[in-house]
Amino acid sequence: MNQVMLKVAPALAAGCTVVLKPSELSPLSAILLAEMINAADFPPGVFNLVNGVGAHLTAHRHVDMVSFTGSTRAGVAISKAVAGTVKHLSLELACKGANIIFADADESAVTRGVRRCFNNSGQSCNVPTRMLV
Repeated sequence: MNQVMLKVAPALAAGCTVVLKPSELSPLSAILLAEMINAADFPPGVFNLVNGVGAHLTAHRHVDMVSFTGSTRAGVAISKAVAGTVKHLSLELACKGANIIFADADESAVTRGVRRCFNNSGQSCNVPTRMLV
């Protein structure tokens, strides 16, 4: 939900229409968000939730901007879909955070780094999955 709100909230605050296509593997939090936005009486059509139409959505001529967070494989497919258009594209793909621990670090630095790697089941863009001690 953090990744969704980092994109949806600023767009709505700027007065943009939003079409959210959540991951097909975890759509329930986005459905709950849509229910909350509906309950908040946003004007009809300002926030839109669609499931399972990613390829069609990214290539659609009325979509001006695509922002995607996820796998490199999907990012490549999206890049190809928008290549023949003048859409704005923002990709955040399969990041791996570096965790550099210097000689003057305290004794628990490695333990903290390993624990942080598994926060949110490792599903965070800044997860320190590479460690250099």
